[in-house]
Amino acid sequence: MLSRVDNDISYNNPVVYFDPEKEEIIFYNNDYQEIYIWENSSKTLSNTLLISSKNELVPFLDVSIFVRVIDLNTILVRFRDNSLRNNRSSDNQAWTGTYFKLGDAVQHDIINNYRSIDAGNDIPVLSGYYRSDTGDEMFFATPDYTLKTNGEVIKGGFYLYNNGLQIAEFKSLDSNGILIKNSVYKYDYFEEMNETEIFRTIIFFPGELTITGFKPNGENFIRFQQIEQIELPEKVQYTGNPSKPAFFNLSSASLDSVWVLK
Repeated sequence: MLSRVDNDISYNNPVVYFDPEKEEIIFYNNDYQEIYIWENSSKTLSNTLLISSKNELVPFLDVSIFVRVIDLNTILVRFRDNSLRNNRSSDNQAWTGTYFKLGDAVQHDIINNYRSIDAGNDIPVLSGYYRSDTGDEMFFATPDYTLKTNGEVIKGGFYLYNNGLQIAEFKSLDSNGILIKNSVYKYDYFEEMNETEIFRTIIFFPGELTITGFKPNGENFIRFQQIEQIELPEKVQYTGNPSKPAFFNLSSASLDSVWVLK
């Protein structure tokens, strides 16, 4: 495990951990982590390794990780998102930099810390049709989404995760599957239920992820809601035979307004 600062380590400093058993590369910063599957690699120079990998949560997020060995205790890491067309903007500055090897005791503490994160904690499963206060329509079919807004149809992929805050990332794709926009939000999710309906509300607060965490950009929040009708158990209809009791309910009756014929 290596840290992006010299031996003066704090848990706010980015670290990278190469896990040979799981063939994973874990970038970690305090309680925020990203895991990439090590698919294949090749040497570009005698001291430089090019690793092709995919995000564990978002398989369509294809990245290249360049690792250059400076000495036995120092490496230079360059992280590039291959789906972005602009080479300069494709470099992820949150993880790019020079990393220094950590001592065994510090490595042990950090490994235990990131393994304690439950990436799926309190993460809702979004599916189906949602509508916003302004009439925008969103259809979720994890990990894909379709957004209808201002007469335009936008498609792409999304994923939700918890890094101390609940974060949602949306990646808009063109017809060829090329990334054209990446949007980041903090979100709040609520569910309410009555006898006949379930109300699901998700509120997105736009912003960006920085090395210190999520930073709002000052734009207005976006609220989407889904209403699901609860299917009530079918009632046995009256057969006209008074010896056979039957349940019935009026169209306006609630669940506690069901009567039995005597």
